[in-house]
Amino acid sequence: MSSFLKNTTKLLGGNIFAQLIGIIAIPIITRLYSTEQFGSFAITLSIATIISSVSTLGFHLAILIPKEKSQAKALAKISLISLFLTSLPISLFASLFPSQIAVFFGEGIDQQTVHIISIMVVSQGLYSIVSYWCIREKKFGLVATSKIFESISDRGLAIGSVAFGWASALSLSIARILGVITSLIFLLLSIRHTKKETHTIQLPITSAPICVTFKNFKEYAIYNTPSVLLINAMGQLPTIMIGYFYSPVAAGLYAIANRLVSIPVQALGSALSTTVTQHFASLVSNDDLEVAKKNAVDMHSRLFAFLLIPFSFICVTGEHVVELLLGSQWLVAGNLVQWMSYFAFSTLMAQAFGGLFDVMKRQKIRLQFHIANFFFRIGVLAICGFMDLHIVTTIAYFAVVSNLMNLIAVRIAFDGIGAGREIINSIIRNAPPPIFMILCAWWLSSTYSDAVAIGFSFLYCLTWLSTLLNIFYRKECAAFFCKLKKCT
Repeated sequence: MSSFLKNTTKLLGGNIFAQLIGIIAIPIITRLYSTEQFGSFAITLSIATIISSVSTLGFHLAILIPKEKSQAKALAKISLISLFLTSLPISLFASLFPSQIAVFFGEGIDQQTVHIISIMVVSQGLYSIVSYWCIREKKFGLVATSKIFESISDRGLAIGSVAFGWASALSLSIARILGVITSLIFLLLSIRHTKKETHTIQLPITSAPICVTFKNFKEYAIYNTPSVLLINAMGQLPTIMIGYFYSPVAAGLYAIANRLVSIPVQALGSALSTTVTQHFASLVSNDDLEVAKKNAVDMHSRLFAFLLIPFSFICVTGEHVVELLLGSQWLVAGNLVQWMSYFAFSTLMAQAFGGLFDVMKRQKIRLQFHIANFFFRIGVLAICGFMDLHIVTTIAYFAVVSNLMNLIAVRIAFDGIGAGREIINSIIRNAPPPIFMILCAWWLSSTYSDAVAIGFSFLYCLTWLSTLLNIFYRKECAAFFCKLKKCT
C-alpha cells in the first residue's frame, strides 16, 4: 500500500495545486467575462468533451491493464488511429456546415467556435493517450506537473487576452486548447529526456500485432466506449440543455457552479481512479482477491467518511461564499452550489472506484447501468425544462436523482469483488453527522443569522474531523504529536 499511497499523493499534489490555481483565477475570470460569454464557452466545451470521450474508443483506458508492454504499445497505436478517424469527419462537418450546427445548438454557441471543437477533441485525446502511458510507466510526477502547466496556461491566457481587449467565448476556448497543448508538449519533452537519461520509460522496439490486440481488448470499444460516452454526456449535457431551455446566462450560472463544486472532484477523482485501477489490477492479476476486497472496503470507508466533511460544509455555506468571491451577479450560482455539493461528492466516489468495473471485466454491467442512469438523470432535466421550472428547482431535482444513481453505481462496482453490502453499511453509518449539521444550520440561520449558522458548521466540522482521526488514525496521530513534542 505504500507505493499506492505514494503514487496517489504525487497525482493528488499536482491536481490539487492545479485546482488551487483555478480557484484563484475564478474570481478574476468571473469579473472579466460576462455570464453569457462564460455560458457560451461552457456549451462549446461541453460539446467537445462529449465527443472527445469517445474519440479513442476507450482504448487509452486499457493501456494500464496488460502486463506486456508490447500490448500496451499496440493499444496506444489503436487509440491514436481511433482518435484521428473520429476527429477527421468532425472537422470536415464543422467546416462544411458551421451555420447548421450553430442553429441546432441555439444561441448558446457562436458560429466561430464550431470550428475549434475538433481541435479541442484532438488535443484532449492526445493528452489522454500520453498521460495514461506515463501512468503505466509510473511517471506520476510528470503527469501531476503537466496538470499544473495546463492550469497556468489556460487561466493565464484567459485573463491575459482581456488585457488586449479580447474578452469572448472564443478567447476562453482558445485558452483552453493552448493549455492542453502546453501540458502535452511538456509530457512529450519529459518522456524524450527521460528516455535519454535513464531509459526507464523507453517504449519497446516492437509492439504486439494491432489486429490481435484489438480482438483481445475489443470489449473496450463494445462496452467501455458507450459507457464513457454516457458518463460524459451526463456530465456535459446539462450545460447544453440549460442553454437550450433557459438561456446562455443560465448555462453560465450552472457552468460556474458546476466548476466550483467539481474542483475537488477534478483534483481527487482522476488521481484516485487511475491509481486505484492500477493497484487493484495488480492484485487481481496475482489472484489476491481477498486482499483486493479488504483494501477496497478500507479505502472507501476512509474516503467516504473524510470527504463528506468538506462537501457538507459547502452545502451549508455555498451561497454566501460564491457571492463573496464572485460578486452579486453570480448569486444564483451559489444556490446551485448548495444543491450540487453532495452530487459532486457522490460523483467523486463513483469516479474513484469506477475502475473496479474494468479490473473485474464487468464492462457490460456498467454499460447497462449507465444506460438507465442516463435516462433517469437527463430525463429529469428534460422534464423540468419542458415544465419551465425555475433553474434552481430544476437543478435540485437533477442533483437528488443523480445522487441516488451514483450511490447505486458504487454498490454495483463493489458487488464485483463481493463487497457491496459492506459499502452500503458504511454509507448508512456515515449519514447521521451531515444530516444533523444541515438541520441545525438551517434552524440557526432562520432563528438567528447566517453568520451564526456558518460559525456552528465550521466548529462542527472540526469536531467531526477530530473524531474521525481518532477512529481511523489514533496511533498515527499519537506518534505525530509525540514527535512534535520532542522537537519543541
